[in-house]
Amino acid sequence: MKKNIIIAILGVFSGLFIIFAMVQRNIALENEAESREIQVQAKELAIKLHECQMELEEQRQKTLMAERLAIERTHQLLSK
Repeated sequence: MKKNIIIAILGVFSGLFIIFAMVQRNIALENEAESREIQVQAKELAIKLHECQMELEEQRQKTLMAERLAIERTHQLLSK
């Protein structure tokens, strides 16, 4: 009788352990999927950031050229 009770208890615990392991595996798979999604979003944001930096540099160059032209024209006008 005691053996049957012990076997039953061991069976319950092993079943609970299997359920726990399955839950942990599902959580790990969900975390991995979220991690991949975050990595993809990070790459997309890095690309957008680079594009913005390029646009900013282009605008800076245009501003510098406009400032140089304004200085040259001012010198020309003052020289007359």
